[in-house]
Amino acid sequence: MIRKLVPAIAWLALGAAVPAQDRTRAQAERAANAEEVAAKVRAILLSIREDEPVSCEILTKRLVNLGSATTPMLLDALESGVVPKPAGGATKEPEPMDGARTAAAVAALSRRSRGELLQPATKVLECSTSARTTTLIVKLLGAIGDRRELPLLCGTVRPVSSELVDGELCDAFEAAVGEILKRDASAPATAHGLLREQPEAVRWSLIRALAKSGSDTALPILAAELGVHPSDDVFVVEQITQACAATKSPVPEAVLMTVRAGLRSDQAPRVAKTARCLAAMQDTESIGDLIGLLRHEDPEVRREAHAALVSIANVRLLPDAERWGRWLAAETAWFQDEFPGLSSDLEGKTAIVAVQSIGQMAAHPLHRREIAEVLTSSLEHEPASIRKVACSALRQLGAKSASPCLERWAEDTDPDLAAEARHALSVLAPTGSSGTVPGTAQVATQAKGDSGR
Repeated sequence: MIRKLVPAIAWLALGAAVPAQDRTRAQAERAANAEEVAAKVRAILLSIREDEPVSCEILTKRLVNLGSATTPMLLDALESGVVPKPAGGATKEPEPMDGARTAAAVAALSRRSRGELLQPATKVLECSTSARTTTLIVKLLGAIGDRRELPLLCGTVRPVSSELVDGELCDAFEAAVGEILKRDASAPATAHGLLREQPEAVRWSLIRALAKSGSDTALPILAAELGVHPSDDVFVVEQITQACAATKSPVPEAVLMTVRAGLRSDQAPRVAKTARCLAAMQDTESIGDLIGLLRHEDPEVRREAHAALVSIANVRLLPDAERWGRWLAAETAWFQDEFPGLSSDLEGKTAIVAVQSIGQMAAHPLHRREIAEVLTSSLEHEPASIRKVACSALRQLGAKSASPCLERWAEDTDPDLAAEARHALSVLAPTGSSGTVPGTAQVATQAKGDSGR
């Protein structure tokens, strides 16, 4: 019996030794692979030169293609500020991670998944005592994170006692939050909740990020902040003005009503900023209130009210409340008495009648939205020659709400119609336009040149 057990025990011992050998071999292979990857990472980083942008782009792609094995090495390089050392020895002097090398490392890490990068990046962030390192990790979290990272990001720019937060870190925070807001549809709601919990410095950064995001929900969230912290109201109105330039959607009526309330403020700066904001929103309903502000005791309020009137009405009159009042009365009467008949002339009538009706409408920019709605809905299936005239009228009116229709007409098979539609689009939404409201000095100059209208 004992003789039979001895071979069995020997085989068991041999079986236990084989997996141990396999594990040792696997560990050695992993170490060798890690050294090989580290050598490639080092070689790529050392080859990057700030004065060679094309080469830098190529090398960055190579760094990305090395895959997830580079993650710990690149994070270490960002944290330490030096290129990884070669295996088996140290260089005479560490090679620094300059701007180009750092940008390449951040670009490569930004291509990793949230699940892969979040834990090690968060660990680096928690241990970081350097504003530079924190800034880089914030950029990474902005590239791979979602709404769940917003509270963590807020912690990076929360001031300690009376210390100021690094300016580059604040910029990185706002950019990172902006990326998450654009990428995650539910992130704006999370940001809204955080606004009520954060100190002023963080709150202002969140508000700026919301304003720049272009999210459809940004405007309602920003408008809801008016009155929560009264000392913030002027700043919030300024950011709402910027947000109007970043969003393409129509401004909700609830937002318009909330902002309009600022025209009744007893603080002149708030009234002036509100007038500018309503101009950015092209709020025709505020025309009457703005005309009244031309008599305001504060000169800045009068200037901004006049600039807003010129922008919204697309009419350049001098800042005379009585003259503007007569103009508004005439426009209101035209809209009530003549506009319905002109609208009915667009369908089922001769081309001459339709063109004449369009020409008369083009002279009344105050009602550009209603006119644009009628023109784009009634003329969709009319001949190209009539729609070409409508494109010219929409351009003259400054009817940005007609852009979706103009984009369709810009693809029409009729070359003249397509060219006119593209021209209108270039005027209504020129490439690189900031969407800002004309300054008061510019408006005053324009008004003097056209004061007879």
